[in-house]
Amino acid sequence: MKHYLPVFLWFLCQWSHAQGYLLDMRKQTISVPNRQFYIGRVIDARLSKDNIGSVQTGLTNARKTAAFRQELSTEFSQFFERNLPAGAGMRPVILKVLQLRIWERTDAFSEKAHAQLQCQFIHQTDTGEYLLLHQGSASLSKGGMDVTTRHGNNLAAVLTQCLNEFAAQNFGQLLARASKITAGQLEAPAKADEEPMGFAILKDTVLASGVYGSFAEFRSNSPSIQGLIKIESRVRTNENWRGTNEVHPYLIDADGKRQSIRKAWGIAYQGQAYILFNGQYYPLERTGNLFGFDAHVPTGYTPTVVAGGLVGGLIGGAIAGVIAAGTTADSKAGFVLELPTGYVHDVNAYPSATALVAKIVFYWRIDGKKTSAPAKVSLHNQTDTLTAELSAGSIAEFTWDNLGSDIFACVEGEPHACFLLVPQTKKTNFIEYVPAEGKSARVGLQPAIEKEAEFYVKQIRYRQENEAKRSKK
Repeated sequence: MKHYLPVFLWFLCQWSHAQGYLLDMRKQTISVPNRQFYIGRVIDARLSKDNIGSVQTGLTNARKTAAFRQELSTEFSQFFERNLPAGAGMRPVILKVLQLRIWERTDAFSEKAHAQLQCQFIHQTDTGEYLLLHQGSASLSKGGMDVTTRHGNNLAAVLTQCLNEFAAQNFGQLLARASKITAGQLEAPAKADEEPMGFAILKDTVLASGVYGSFAEFRSNSPSIQGLIKIESRVRTNENWRGTNEVHPYLIDADGKRQSIRKAWGIAYQGQAYILFNGQYYPLERTGNLFGFDAHVPTGYTPTVVAGGLVGGLIGGAIAGVIAAGTTADSKAGFVLELPTGYVHDVNAYPSATALVAKIVFYWRIDGKKTSAPAKVSLHNQTDTLTAELSAGSIAEFTWDNLGSDIFACVEGEPHACFLLVPQTKKTNFIEYVPAEGKSARVGLQPAIEKEAEFYVKQIRYRQENEAKRSKK
């Protein structure tokens, strides 16, 4: 029996990989208090519309492509009709979905389900003009034993985050500062949106003073507490921090009494924004469309400690514990605040235009089907394109140094097999090519789990080396 079990498991993995996982949102409910709008139309502007990501199922955690049972625009429209119906005095808004993705990650100790959404809110005036009111994004990760069953709730949660962020803003003010777009831009897919709406914190000429209760308030330049704010400054004398001040803000109430600031993401005072990071306030400095800051870090800190940490007042408990332990008055590192998501990255790990290069590897697993026709894979952005031919049991490697704009990984002749790639610069980015199986199946590309990809790439290289040795004999 021990000889047949591996074969059976391999067959099970292959069969599961070819099958899709379908879900819907019929059981999910949401509410958006104090909304002045309803969703009158949903536009699916995603580059790849045939799936919304992947899940892992079964004892072997076989990966399956995930999709809605019907088109995304229909699924979401019905969801909004049930949960957020039109009401008296409400204005119709178009929700344009730029990106929607779910995925799962499993390690030795835990399993997590992830969801990510990027969207735009657009209003059509009585005269037929289209106004781009707001661009929103949300991301979420939830752990547990069987996370696959939670994707519906996770999708409802990221939708709610974006809707609440939009609803919290004054509709009249949004209309006043909205950007006009054409009907062509309205219908254009995500890759054609060359200049998506800038966030208010980038567009507004005046920084509103007050206390930010959340990252969303900072990004929309709308602090929820706008009372009289004061700051006590203490000059830092440590070598790495000379010329800077330690900041201690507080509020003055209506009776002139001093009040502590609680549950803050950050503050804005006299034209300067500050982020609360590990219990201290640090000034945010803008460079282009990015905000950066310097912060205290532990002795022996490496960029992997905080890279990708989501900031919400205090950073996550596990990360905060790591940073607090061993922190010295002199230790210092630079960080970048990512506006689309609110994540904080070490400045040396952030994949920005100033980063060096990204290594990207496409691979096609060894499956014995040497007669399969080769595929042409590519990477491209607005200015550059790199292509390579890929066949069964082969790899294609790229070095990409133009990281200042969106990068897309595609298969030539297969418009559905194309996705937005956000590459890492500190490790190899693996992309798996999946050939079509059966008459109704279509080829695909998908980001690969690093350890799994390394195994297959080593296997391919080993076979290629052996074939090269045999050919020399």
